[in-house]
Amino acid sequence: MRYWMPVIKATPIESWQVLGGNMAEPAGLFMILALGESIIVTGTLFSRNEIPPSSVLALLAAFDPLLVALLQPRR
Repeated sequence: MRYWMPVIKATPIESWQVLGGNMAEPAGLFMILALGESIIVTGTLFSRNEIPPSSVLALLAAFDPLLVALLQPRR
């Protein structure tokens, strides 16, 4: 498999220099984006409806893993 570049022409796979950190950063950014979207959607839906006790429990259940992760001490 080769990708064509305007100046270099086609480059062989062996010439690519891909590091693990280069692949991990976009994956981490995607996770941050997904987490932010879930917070926005959950908060928006919670604010538009009446607030019965079952909704409060559902909101706490949705954010429980996030709260646990944020409150754990860093290593």
